[in-house]
Amino acid sequence: MWVLQGYDQDAWAVLLRYNLRDHAPALDLFRAVRATTSQLLHEMTDEDWKRAGWHTESGLYSAATWLQIYAAHAHNHAAQIARLKAALTK
Repeated sequence: MWVLQGYDQDAWAVLLRYNLRDHAPALDLFRAVRATTSQLLHEMTDEDWKRAGWHTESGLYSAATWLQIYAAHAHNHAAQIARLKAALTK
């Protein structure tokens, strides 16, 4: 069984200086990753969907679990950005 390493997303944001970087390349990368992920999901076999790994923070982690979490992931970040923008423009 493979292991998925959890990480501190806030620490990465500081380390990679997200607040100082141009967002356009990140959006381009996001679009490319989404397109590639969509292709991979469409090509997955029944056996692929049955495979699971171990997440260091969440435990047993299947492809279905991943999809359920990450289907909403970008929407959650978009809502976070909207809240921050609203707070800054008050």
